[in-house]
Amino acid sequence: MFAYWATDLEEDAVKRSAEEQQQRTAIDTHDTDIALVRAQAKQAREEAEQLVTARAQVCMDLAENQGRIATLDVECATLKQVMAINCCISNFISTLTPLETLELLHQEIASTSAKLNEKRLFYTKTAETLAVKLQEQQEWLGSLKTNSTTMEPHVATTQSKQTFIEGESHGTYSSEGSLDMVKQILEPEKNIFAGFPMDMKSLGEEYKALQGDKAGEIEYFHSLEETIIGMKVWGGIQLHSSTLLSDFSRSPVPDSLHPGNHAAATRPPPLPGRQHRLLLLLRRQGIAHRLLPLLRREALLAASSRSSAYEALLVPSSYFSRLRRARSGAAMAREIPGSGDTQKSRGMAAGPKT
Repeated sequence: MFAYWATDLEEDAVKRSAEEQQQRTAIDTHDTDIALVRAQAKQAREEAEQLVTARAQVCMDLAENQGRIATLDVECATLKQVMAINCCISNFISTLTPLETLELLHQEIASTSAKLNEKRLFYTKTAETLAVKLQEQQEWLGSLKTNSTTMEPHVATTQSKQTFIEGESHGTYSSEGSLDMVKQILEPEKNIFAGFPMDMKSLGEEYKALQGDKAGEIEYFHSLEETIIGMKVWGGIQLHSSTLLSDFSRSPVPDSLHPGNHAAATRPPPLPGRQHRLLLLLRRQGIAHRLLPLLRREALLAASSRSSAYEALLVPSSYFSRLRRARSGAAMAREIPGSGDTQKSRGMAAGPKT
């Protein structure tokens, strides 16, 4: 019984081992099939990518060929039109006689020459207009130069005025420098006829540039005239001040300046006719209320010290130095006396010499 059971077990074991071997063989076969399928799928993907690239290249080639075909069609149409025009012209020329051909040529030459003559007349008139304007500017500049040369003796009369101009006119130009600058501006206008453009637009631009230069010159010379007028005004102030001081120096010494009459020196004398005109001029300048005590004090000092001619000559320079300081608005408290006691003390100090 036991032997029979052992035999059955052995048979079952043999069967199971055979089945396991078959299953292992089948599994190996399936693995090889799967690897082969994967390789085939990879190859198929690569082939698909190559097909896509080839398709894109073919599409590009088709587009280029279509563009070439379109250009060729346009060229063919143009050539057909040119050929048709040439045929018409050849037929027309073949129907014409030599005399008619010469007449057509003469008509074309006449029309072209007429157009050229019109352009030549237009450019000649434009050149004449520009030359006249340039001559007017030169004459205006010459008249301004003569006026400036005639004004120079009235402008630079004394040394004090020259020092004032040197100190105050850093931002202004001299007349000679302005004339040189205007000459430099006019030099390109003189050479405009050498390279004259054959265009209305360029001519309009040149005319606008000339108008702009003329406006700038007019504005500059207006400022120059204002500067000259200002210097003449300062020269008139200096002339009136020197006349004032000379009149006071020739007048007798008032009683208020003699020793023993210092109480009456606190009241300054009234201003006569010329001095009154100078005061009106200073009022127009807006500095009369500052300079009136100074003028009276300078006049009294000049009258009291007339025995010393050197001090009388120094009065105008001190007056103009203080005038410039009063104009700038600096140190007025130190230059103008503030009370009657100061005037009294200075009048006593500047009494007549014995």
